[in-house]
Order: sequence, then C-alpha cells, then structure tokens
Amino acid sequence: MVARDKNQGRSLEEMEGKLSQQLQKLMEGMVNMNDRNVQTDKELMEIKQALGNAKQKDKEIDQNRTESSVGGDRAQEFCNATGDFQNSNGKFLT
Repeated sequence: MVARDKNQGRSLEEMEGKLSQQLQKLMEGMVNMNDRNVQTDKELMEIKQALGNAKQKDKEIDQNRTESSVGGDRAQEFCNATGDFQNSNGKFLT
C-alpha cells in the first residue's frame, strides 16, 4: 500500500506540474494577446485621428470654396447691376 501511495503521489505531482506548465503557457498567451490588443488600439487611434484631420481639411476646403463662390457671385452681381462687362480682351464694356 505504501508503494501505491508513492505512485499516486508522483502521479499527482506530475499532473500538478503539467497543469502549472499549461497555466503558465496560458498566461503568456494572454499577455501576448493583451500586448497585441494595445498595439492594435494604438494603431486604430492613429488612423481615426488621421481620418478626423482629413475630414476637417475637407470641411475647410468646402467652406473656402463656398466663400469663394459667394464672392464670385457678388462680383458678377455687381457687374450686372452696374452694366459693366468685360470682354475676352479684358476691356470693360458699358
């Protein structure tokens, strides 16, 4: 019976050792996954910031176009109101 207890004791120690190794591998895998997630989150944030900057620039460009268009319309309105027209040679006709 003593031999049997020793064999069971070794068997339990071996199982505990294997479980400890598996647990260690699992923990290492989780740490690696966490590190990759942190890196991915960082890269996604950079992409989101770049997209936000691009959208802001597009808004500014659109706003400038609108302002330029309004300014051009006003100049045309002025010419129409005063009767001044410019021909293709740059000379004003009244």
